[in-house]
Amino acid sequence: MDLDIEKEETAISLQKQLEKNTNLLLDYLGCFYVKTKKGYHVYLLTDELLPNQLIYHVDKFGKKRIIGSIQSKGKYVVGFDSKDKKLVEKGRWFWHVKDLEQVKAKLGKFFIEVGNKGQNIENKFLELQQELRKKQTEQAVPLSHLNQNINHGQLKQAKANIQAKILSKYKTPLPHL
Repeated sequence: MDLDIEKEETAISLQKQLEKNTNLLLDYLGCFYVKTKKGYHVYLLTDELLPNQLIYHVDKFGKKRIIGSIQSKGKYVVGFDSKDKKLVEKGRWFWHVKDLEQVKAKLGKFFIEVGNKGQNIENKFLELQQELRKKQTEQAVPLSHLNQNINHGQLKQAKANIQAKILSKYKTPLPHL
């Protein structure tokens, strides 16, 4: 597991908070880890091969920031004897976990989530889809208004309104036109 705390785009105050949370996490895990220039490497020993995943920090406003990754299948993991690395010896050699769910549960206690970009995009898509449905129901035209007699000028104006709605991101409530 690779945790990168120090990033240029991350505010110093957030970096300090991430450092504090990460140190609490590492103390909680009670295993060896490697201190790097940007963060930490924690070696996991698992009963099953974990998928490659991104690691997010979730702040008090619900904003997710990528702070690392779980590097597994097909990834190159740097050892502790590399340049600018320092092995910190605490307790066990590895963080031993059964599966990805156990990793997610432990990291969740420290405001850290595990997932992949596809899941994050899919969740955002579902949220936007729900928001769009809500707005559509708010803008829906009652059927009683559709059966009224209207003249040519009113029809032309209604068509212009419908065209504007079609070009917008909101679905028109009159699909037959």
